Amino acid sequence: MSITLTIPRAPMSLNRIVGHWSKRAREKKLWKDDMYAAACSLHPAFSWGELRMPCVDKSKVRVEIEIHHSRDFDRVNLYGSVKPIEDAIVSLGWAYDDRDAFMDTKVSQVKSKRTEQKTIIRISKA
Repeated sequence: MSITLTIPRAPMSLNRIVGHWSKRAREKKLWKDDMYAAACSLHPAFSWGELRMPCVDKSKVRVEIEIHHSRDFDRVNLYGSVKPIEDAIVSLGWAYDDRDAFMDTKVSQVKSKRTEQKTIIRISKA
């Protein structure tokens, strides 16, 4: 099973996320809410429990994140900016944990106009 979500915003740079714990928590909650809403729009008949991907067996999931934004992040900022997305995937029950043993994350970026920023997230079993 796999799911592809398109979120109409790009993640914040790691430089903007680092700081007070409430800023990181707010960003994680925003991604969790946006991802759940996008999943419900793909599968409107599903309830909260039915949207959970089977991760109880601690199987590895592959996560591909494609960020469309107006400025390029360096490698550290690119991977650091998706930490709230990985945390949201775990919170939603789509992965057991965000450690390398359970989640294989690949991140890419595409230059786009500021008005066309978006994030495409593909989640599948590895």
